[in-house]
Amino acid sequence: MKKNIEYNEDGAAPCKHCKRNKIKSYPYISQVDDLYYAKCPHCNHFDPYEFLGISKKRAIEHWNETMEAGVK
Repeated sequence: MKKNIEYNEDGAAPCKHCKRNKIKSYPYISQVDDLYYAKCPHCNHFDPYEFLGISKKRAIEHWNETMEAGVK
């Protein structure tokens, strides 16, 4: 069972790297041409193209897959 994760209004989980440093940081979503990118505004721990999606929803889903991994 996963811990209780607090999602933002877009359904994104907080950055797990920042959470280790006691910072609750949700991603911002930027659009470049027809692609969307989810990126943490507080750290540069992840590759900028790691959370790429063809829609805002898909970018957030990719983000959540990584941020929820290992949470028990």
